[in-house]
Amino acid sequence: MEETLVSFIKLVFVSILSALSFTGLALAEPLVVLEYRNGNGQGLIESENPFALDSEYSTQHKVESGEVLGGIIKRYYGGSGLDLRFVQLAIIAVNPKAFARSNPNYLFAGPTLKLPSVRQIQNLVVGIPLNDELNTLSGRDLYFFGS
Repeated sequence: MEETLVSFIKLVFVSILSALSFTGLALAEPLVVLEYRNGNGQGLIESENPFALDSEYSTQHKVESGEVLGGIIKRYYGGSGLDLRFVQLAIIAVNPKAFARSNPNYLFAGPTLKLPSVRQIQNLVVGIPLNDELNTLSGRDLYFFGS
């Protein structure tokens, strides 16, 4: 029941933002609310995942034959509390030549994927390109709200 109420509130919020943008009252910057929840939907997660511990942590992974993007994401970002759909989109955006037609199902074997940090993913969400100098500066935080 609580999960349905949260989904309804999110839907109403998105509808209001959409209506404002169509009436010409667009907001200056997007508002992104990310929630860290454990498996049962309550409370903040505690994780030993390096991506969860350090928002600047990033790494690389050499793609071997037979690997799929979902497996790579679960290996590195699993248990971090991040929405893995955003992570997938960020990896594709950072490594466009590793995929045929930007399709996550067509990952080439051989390239070394850059696995972006939480800060880089946040910046991609708000529209800051990775090569932008703002990616290296602190102070552009997204705030995490949740119960």
